[in-house]
Amino acid sequence: YQQFLHDAEDPNSISSDVIVSLLFDSKNRLWAGTYLGGLNLLTKDGFKHFRHNPKDSTSIAGDNIWELFEDSKGRLWIGTLTGGVDIYDEENNRFIHSFEGGGKFPIHANYISSINEDQNGKIWIGTSYGIDIIDPLKNVVKHLYHIPGDSTSLSDDNILAIYKDKQENM
Repeated sequence: YQQFLHDAEDPNSISSDVIVSLLFDSKNRLWAGTYLGGLNLLTKDGFKHFRHNPKDSTSIAGDNIWELFEDSKGRLWIGTLTGGVDIYDEENNRFIHSFEGGGKFPIHANYISSINEDQNGKIWIGTSYGIDIIDPLKNVVKHLYHIPGDSTSLSDDNILAIYKDKQENM
């Protein structure tokens, strides 16, 4: 195995030693989401860094990357600690934002703990305020949350993980 450590003297080193999420994508590339270091992509020359820049609206939403997910269309979804969820538009090297009450797909919380995709291509986003189900084809978001006294609602709003079983149930 190979160990990667942040080196302040090396701009091609990983941007933080606190790795929160890892993903090997369909192109066999390693992505690393870090705490306070943004998103990293391992290249032949070292790590390419994606950091939040408040002066650039197309930069990544935040530097605390909590969740990485590649959907069936090859899109990279990035869940952040406080900035909502981004989709990386690699062709244009920009990030498409969705956040609480705004962005491409207005969601209901900015803390993203889990991302998954169902058999119909809908993206399930686990948050600190329930689950947002994004239908990228129809540009709609459905929100599932806890309703006190309603046994058919979520038992709690704080979602830690979303899994798909062998029958593809979420």
